Amino acid sequence: MKKFLPLFTFLFLSATFAQAQFFLGLRSSNYGGITNVNYNPAIADSRFIADINLINFGFSAGNNYIGLDGKAITHPSIFSNFDKDVNLHERLNGRAKNAYIGLQVQGPLSFMFSFGKKNKNAVAFSYHANMVTNVDGIDQTLSQIIYYGVGTKATPFFNQSFSDRNIAIRTMAWADYGVTYSRVVLDQGEHMLKVGGTFKLLQGIGATYLYSKNIQYEWKNSETLSINNSDLNYGHSDNFNFTDNYKFKFNFDHAAPNFGGDAAVVYEWRPKKDKYKYEMDGVKDLYRKDKNLYMLQAGF
Repeated sequence: MKKFLPLFTFLFLSATFAQAQFFLGLRSSNYGGITNVNYNPAIADSRFIADINLINFGFSAGNNYIGLDGKAITHPSIFSNFDKDVNLHERLNGRAKNAYIGLQVQGPLSFMFSFGKKNKNAVAFSYHANMVTNVDGIDQTLSQIIYYGVGTKATPFFNQSFSDRNIAIRTMAWADYGVTYSRVVLDQGEHMLKVGGTFKLLQGIGATYLYSKNIQYEWKNSETLSINNSDLNYGHSDNFNFTDNYKFKFNFDHAAPNFGGDAAVVYEWRPKKDKYKYEMDGVKDLYRKDKNLYMLQAGF
């Protein structure tokens, strides 16, 4: 059992978002380019004429149990002499603990390009491999056992019976392939409005789940765990072979393609945009690309 504790500790140090979002620092920027497409497809009026991705990896994780001391943000030197008992804090509120881990890879040569007067139009093609894992309903006592290890000073839980309800662990991996079109539909005075949409082909890669409505357990010692009067349900996609050393076959044979889409609108209020206007080679009403023309931007 001990060999699984580092894995569970990693899971609980990792996750807590309800939905996966990746590349957030880049996607909040006006220079996200093709990376922004999966976040908000209203990409017209881009800073780029063209943007081609080599490869992107995004990782997102969190939990509602273990948190990092806020001082680590203002004092990065803490990491050079890190002490988990000092710099990490538990949220001991008696509630169930949840965790999340997500990964996204944007495929090589995903691209976008802008065209038309003032880059009013944009088209893009992008594809991604995605994976998410959710761990939900872990009782606080079990969370402490996973974090500290059973039988330690912090968790002296030998020869005590415990129960937990509605534990769920779910993992899914899938791919998506999208074609995007975006256009500026209003650019008058202080107001600019752009819209965009992505049509996606979705393809399952693999999935598995484990769920227990009720589990009762007792630690006899640090090496012996007894589970009694419990129920356990699990399932997996057909490309997991649990009878052959738990091998996973990477193919799409058992997942029919599906379809989806994203739609978005972005509004910008530009009361001082003329401050950044210039003329070059006889062309008037050009605006600096290195400056934000808006005072307020809102996306939906």
